Amino acid sequence: MIKGFNRRVVVMKNPDSKMFDEAFFVVKENAVFDKKEKSPVEAAKKIIRELEEESRDKKKNGVSEFKKALVFMILGAAIGIIVCMI
Repeated sequence: MIKGFNRRVVVMKNPDSKMFDEAFFVVKENAVFDKKEKSPVEAAKKIIRELEEESRDKKKNGVSEFKKALVFMILGAAIGIIVCMI
């Protein structure tokens, strides 16, 4: 059981996001926001945007890394076959 629970909570329902339906942010008592982020809501929106951008970047990098690994694997196999034929 929780007694005397007193916190500021920002609840973002249906943010403009493809990843999140709801997001909950517990705000520190002494939180200071940037000039661009005038409120906890603006800060929460910024965090959600950054998480989505980071997720997109990781997906792009992961695919390119897989392609590089596949190319090197094929090249290695080709070189191995050529060396065995000589």
